[in-house]
Amino acid sequence: MLRTRGGETSSTTTLGREARSPRPAHAGRILRTLGTLCLVGALVVAGYLGWLLWGTGIGTAREQHQLRQQIDTLIAHPNTRDTQSHRPVAPIPEGAPVGILQIQRLHLDMVVVNGTSAADLRRGPGHY
Repeated sequence: MLRTRGGETSSTTTLGREARSPRPAHAGRILRTLGTLCLVGALVVAGYLGWLLWGTGIGTAREQHQLRQQIDTLIAHPNTRDTQSHRPVAPIPEGAPVGILQIQRLHLDMVVVNGTSAADLRRGPGHY
C-alpha cells in the first residue's frame, strides 16, 4: 500500500507494478548457487569414495592375476634356491611375489609382494 499526499491509500497493483525489495531475490540466488555447489561437492566426494572402494579393487585384482601367474611359475620351478640353506640365491626384488596369503574364514586368497612402498601395496599385501 502506498500513501498519497492527501493521506489516501492506494494499492500497489493499481500502479501497474508491485513494490518488492531486491534483497529476497538476491538471497534466493545465493542460496540456489550454494545448494548447487553442495550437490556438486557431494557428487565429487561420492565419486572419489566409489573409486577408493571399487576402482582400486579392480586395479588390485588385475595385479593379483599377474602375480598369481608369477608365483605359480616360481612354485612349479623352484630351482632359484640354494639346496643347502634353502634361501634364495639373490635378494628378492621389490614388488616381486614372495608367497600366498590364504584366510578361509575371510575368503582371502592373495599373493604377498616384497616391499611396503605405495606402489607395492597397490599390488597386494606387502612383506617387510
